[in-house]
Amino acid sequence: MAAIESREELIYLLSAASEVAHGAACSHLFATFSMKRDVSEGATAEQLEAIGRWKRVLPQVAGQEMAHRALTSNDLRTKLAGAIESTD
Repeated sequence: MAAIESREELIYLLSAASEVAHGAACSHLFATFSMKRDVSEGATAEQLEAIGRWKRVLPQVAGQEMAHRALTSNDLRTKLAGAIESTD
């Protein structure tokens, strides 16, 4: 991995990391609320058991991703005084 050579490059990379974390959180939440809920939807009892575990874990992972975004955003705002390029 190459060294970061300028403040602008660091701001760009932190902004990109923030956007990746946001996208991952959205994906995890979408997956959580898109999973089957009942055998009538074509899932077996065994699959529903596994789905239940995922439905408990994925929101926690999404929360961690949003914490990552908050950390990178905070670094940009406070330490580097950079503007965050956000699509939301």
